[in-house]
Amino acid sequence: MDFGRTAMLFCGALCAAAGILLAVLVPSMLATLLGFILIGFGGANAVPIIFTATGKQQVMPINLAISAMTTIGYAGILAGSALVGFISQLSSLSVAFSTIAALFLVVAASARLITR
Repeated sequence: MDFGRTAMLFCGALCAAAGILLAVLVPSMLATLLGFILIGFGGANAVPIIFTATGKQQVMPINLAISAMTTIGYAGILAGSALVGFISQLSSLSVAFSTIAALFLVVAASARLITR
């Protein structure tokens, strides 16, 4: 079954958002474990799909585009943890994780734009 990049990114982002919300909203260790499994399944395909879209775009030279995307990815890894900690300090860890779920919903909403 050929699912397609757009559908895969859309469904994966929804799956990851649902996993985060499950882990945050249901006070059960089993639900939290299932939530993190859903996050892994949902988010696992995002990076390859985004790198494929970066390689197919026509705006920038491919070598510069891939370098920029890699730099943005590493910056996200470094800044993401600090941002989650900052939001948690201001409010709670549940709010910080819910913010990540909202960002996954933004990815789902823009899946067609990302993969065109």
